[in-house]
Amino acid sequence: MRGRRHRGRFLPPFAAAGHGRFAFGGSAQPAARPLGPPVDTLAALGTAVTAGPGGGPPVLLDSEGLDGGAVAVESPLSGQFLSGLLMAAPLTRRPLTLTVDSLVSRPCIAMTLALMRRFGAKVTERHGDVIEVQPGGHGALDLTVEPDASTASYAVAAAAVTGGTVTVPGPGHGSLQGDLRFVDVLRRLGARVDVTESATSVTGEGPLRGRLSVGMGEISDTLMTLAAIAPRADAPVTIRGIAHARLKDSDRITAIARNLRALGADTDEGHDWITVHPGTPTGARIARRRDHRIGMAFSVLGLRVPGITLDDAPCVGKSFPGFHEELRRLFPLASRPASPQRQGSR
Repeated sequence: MRGRRHRGRFLPPFAAAGHGRFAFGGSAQPAARPLGPPVDTLAALGTAVTAGPGGGPPVLLDSEGLDGGAVAVESPLSGQFLSGLLMAAPLTRRPLTLTVDSLVSRPCIAMTLALMRRFGAKVTERHGDVIEVQPGGHGALDLTVEPDASTASYAVAAAAVTGGTVTVPGPGHGSLQGDLRFVDVLRRLGARVDVTESATSVTGEGPLRGRLSVGMGEISDTLMTLAAIAPRADAPVTIRGIAHARLKDSDRITAIARNLRALGADTDEGHDWITVHPGTPTGARIARRRDHRIGMAFSVLGLRVPGITLDDAPCVGKSFPGFHEELRRLFPLASRPASPQRQGSR
């Protein structure tokens, strides 16, 4: 099968827990992500696994199930493979003990473990970096799935820059989604944030306040949303701890910096940080770089900057089909570019 989006990292552990031969491919940018740790981990658990040239796709698995045992997992770049491995762990033949090094996306792993327990998995955590899962499978469960906080970041950011109000029903107090913390960043920018047991609301209350430095390593899917609206702030905004964002669907630090400069906004960047300076962006064509989140982030800025167009407006369908229509519904009076390839088209 061909791995699309993030599924190429979630699915190999499940395939390895079964029996048969499986092949995983990928497009150019996902193929550039290091696959050494996943390949080494599956091999240590009893799967015959080979990777393509340079350690990338295609990845071929010949599996007769996962043995279990003790294994060290290096996860400095992505928690997706680790989440997939944890969810497959109750299907191993004997207990699986994982010692995790350099974990990013820790909130996502916490959410994975909490849901596993709800489905009956026996999970023990020790010393913060050792996770033991007992074999036994999962049980059936009725579960209400919250709206995706990463996707909601575009709507709540749009509220902050337009002076509107957006309420996201579902995630509230007690939500395990790490990216819900993005609303705390918007609060620091001057937006009003109201969180209840069952919803989160954001209201824009005037110009955005800058002079902000925020670590977004654990909520890096929202970093481009913040960076795209940062020129509207009254002082610089620095986003740090995001080196792993260079290995997502695009090199997101470079992509956001170059697109902001195309709009006339000044930026500085380093290996794991970017600073966006205040300014008056003008319309320009945004290079999506095969990355859906670039398209959505700059669409939010386009609510206040006429003339922003996307080189591939339908790209947002990867994670949010109908994104442009929804943005138009929520903010009908905001600025819209007139280009045939405008943000509001698909």
